[in-house]
Amino acid sequence: GQTAHDFTSALGAQEAILTRSAKRGRAPTLPSRFLLRLRAVAGEAMLEAKARGSRYLEFARALDRPSKLSFVDAPRPKPPVALRPTRFSVTQVETLRRDPYALYAARILKLRPLDPIGVAPGPREFGTAWHEALQAVVNSGASSEAARALLLDRLRADFAPFTPEHEFAWLRWPDIERAANFFLETDAAWRADAFERLTERGGERSCVTRQGREFTLKARADRIDRLKDGGLRLIDYKTGAPPSVAEVVDGFAPQMTLEAAIAMAGGFAGLDAGGGIIAVYLKLGGSGGGLERDALGQRRDELARLAAEHLSALKDLIDHYADPETPYLSHLHPVKRRIGDFDALARVAEWSATGGQDDEDAAAVGEDA
Repeated sequence: GQTAHDFTSALGAQEAILTRSAKRGRAPTLPSRFLLRLRAVAGEAMLEAKARGSRYLEFARALDRPSKLSFVDAPRPKPPVALRPTRFSVTQVETLRRDPYALYAARILKLRPLDPIGVAPGPREFGTAWHEALQAVVNSGASSEAARALLLDRLRADFAPFTPEHEFAWLRWPDIERAANFFLETDAAWRADAFERLTERGGERSCVTRQGREFTLKARADRIDRLKDGGLRLIDYKTGAPPSVAEVVDGFAPQMTLEAAIAMAGGFAGLDAGGGIIAVYLKLGGSGGGLERDALGQRRDELARLAAEHLSALKDLIDHYADPETPYLSHLHPVKRRIGDFDALARVAEWSATGGQDDEDAAAVGEDA
């Protein structure tokens, strides 16, 4: 009410200028009902007012009009080879394949995005809360009702501060409880063929490329089950969508295959993979509460072969970046519908035909317009 009062009072001035944003981001906006009513009532007078306002728009455009246009090219940084990383986590390998510039910004320029101020917790915070709760339950060794009580208490305590009390109770908690029940049912089935469950287990493997360049591959597995038949089950918890089987097989999401490569070399201390390895994604959330999916789908028997192939491909990739003329390109093989932390630094919106979006996103914006 106070804002409306101030607004109408300002309109009583001898000269007033009304402005509105024609776009929000890249999407066009609609005029407010107030402006539409003004147009309907004022008629020709409104058109005259708009013509007078165009004079001020021209002033603003003149201030931003360059003497000449120069187009920005995609960045092609070529740092000295001595600065290029030789130690990678399995998740950073995916970044090196998909968006090398992001790895350059984080590992060579040593930049870190600042956390936004006053923004509600998002997928990253939710994922961290889930991981910590599941880790606590597995490490407790509790089973059946004791495990369920512990998990629900932990989730209720960790998630409640994220959202208002009523919204949490009515909207979020039923989904969280459904996912918790799915986890407990899946975990009970896994217990039948496992004699030890290890969480947040770190491992690494030292390698040498074909050109003699040494590097270290490291990982921190969400969970590793030691199976009764002597094998290992690598488990990765996902609160978002896990990568597709095609992305894993093609090496664009090599986290699980490279974790397997580390395990095959005894890189997880005290764990012998001689009995074979299984790699599983456990998706939490969704209509059914969750989804258990082998990382390779129907090709699960090919894990050892693909692990060796992806490790070999990584060696070739590191040799490729050992060439001082190889640049760290932005959005080399981008993930659809994901905005990178360093897209603004790479000025993706200025040189990319779709402004950093994939073709489907660009088409959707056009349809909305």
